[in-house]
Amino acid sequence: MTEMFNQALDQGKEEYHKLFSKDMKFIKKTEDRISACNMVMMRARDIERELNGDDKGPDTFNLVAFDFENLCWKYCPCCGSEDINQKSQTGKDYLGCKKCGILLNPGQIKLMKRPKKGG
Repeated sequence: MTEMFNQALDQGKEEYHKLFSKDMKFIKKTEDRISACNMVMMRARDIERELNGDDKGPDTFNLVAFDFENLCWKYCPCCGSEDINQKSQTGKDYLGCKKCGILLNPGQIKLMKRPKKGG
């Protein structure tokens, strides 16, 4: 444990309390509720990595970036960037973070497909 762990634990506890007291009512399926609880339970570890500067990319996500009431993403759950409203080359709007290479669907995070090298 590092010196930041207590701070991370306190922040994780607050996020867990927020999920349980406010956001859980918007999650309908039992499997989705279990998944949300599991993600929040791992937040102390992820917050500690973020505070220590060990956050290496899209392997750790901040669940509070998702607005459960409106079922939408507020910002990138990986880097925190608010620049998540994107437009494809064909003109279609989508949510995603080009910096982290992730697509943001309602309640779901996917890696963006990388273009094939060598044409």
